[in-house]
Amino acid sequence: MMTIRPILTIARFTLLESIKNRLFTLVLLGVVCLFGLTLFIGELAITETAQIQSAMTGMILRLFAVFIVCIFVITSMIREFNDKGFELIISLPVDRYLYLAGKMTGFFVLAVFIVVIVSIPLSLIGNSSQLLLWCLSLICELWILIALCLLCLVTFKNITSAFSVVMAF
Repeated sequence: MMTIRPILTIARFTLLESIKNRLFTLVLLGVVCLFGLTLFIGELAITETAQIQSAMTGMILRLFAVFIVCIFVITSMIREFNDKGFELIISLPVDRYLYLAGKMTGFFVLAVFIVVIVSIPLSLIGNSSQLLLWCLSLICELWILIALCLLCLVTFKNITSAFSVVMAF
C-alpha cells in the first residue's frame, strides 16, 4: 500500500505539469483546425463523402495525437532532467521504478484525456461502434509509445535521439 502513494503523487504532478503547459489548449486548437481541414477534404470527394471524411479525420487526428503525446513526454522528461528535478526525487527515499511508474501512470492518464478530446470530431461524423474500437486502439498505441519514449529518454537523455527512435518505431 505504501508503494502506491509515491506513484500517485508523481502521476498527479505530471498531470498538473500538462495543465500548466497548456497542453489541453493546444490539443483543442489542433483538433479544431484539423477537423476543419478534414471537412474541406471530405467536400472534395465526388462519391462516398462520409466514408472518406471519417477515414481522413481518423488518420489525421491519430497522427496528431501520437505526435503531441510523444513530444510532450520527451520534452517534459528532458526538462525535468535539466532542472535537476529527477535527481531531487531520486535523492528521496523513493525507488527509481516508483518514479518511472508514477511518470508512466500520469502520462497514461494524460493519453486517455487526449484520446477523448481527439475523438469528439469523429463522434460527429463516424459510427459509434467503430469509434469505440478506434479509441481503444489509439489508447493502446499511445501507451506503447509513452513507454518507448521513457525507455529512449532513460537510455539516450537527448531529445533528438529519443524522438528519432520513437518516430522510427
